[in-house]
Amino acid sequence: IVTDANYDHSYKCKLKNSDCINPNSEIAMRILELELHRYKLLAFSAVETIHYCPTEDTQIIIGTNGSGKSSLMNELNPLPPVKTNMLEGGYKKVKVEHRGKTYTLSSKLDKHYKHSFIEHSENGDIELNEGGTGVAQKIMIEKIFGLTVELMKLWVGRTRFTDLAPIKRRDWILRFSGSDLDYAMRVFSAFKNEYSDAV
Repeated sequence: IVTDANYDHSYKCKLKNSDCINPNSEIAMRILELELHRYKLLAFSAVETIHYCPTEDTQIIIGTNGSGKSSLMNELNPLPPVKTNMLEGGYKKVKVEHRGKTYTLSSKLDKHYKHSFIEHSENGDIELNEGGTGVAQKIMIEKIFGLTVELMKLWVGRTRFTDLAPIKRRDWILRFSGSDLDYAMRVFSAFKNEYSDAV
């Protein structure tokens, strides 16, 4: 809900119309750096901090069972981590390149769960999430990168497309198509209702 061209007052975060995702455009996001500190799922493997800087387009992550490979994969994205996965003083910091711009997103758990979304530009760094809230962080991630928690679960295999109900699979196909099929779906539903009434 953008109340004017440059500022979303309801969530205390800055959004420029040019940053919003066009569903028909190519989405390209590159993780430049990820740092996890006091992340509970890695702490079980005695890992206090992990700093990951991919050097190639394709990376192979190898480790024994329980070493944290899946935990790392689940956090290789700009979304804030689940609060219960963080120990006190823990944080996630991810640096992302997207459409020629660089962003640093962070989430830190101290007494409160604080979030930051910084856009790096020639004119200096701009904090886009001035309120530091998780709601604003997720909204901006969806608007700028086109990424949601639901989509991430599908990508990393926590949600299996084949296990979804047919109506949910249809919804995902419609979302991925990039076309507005609302009118076609309304006509189909009306036809289906008339046909079932006739039978």
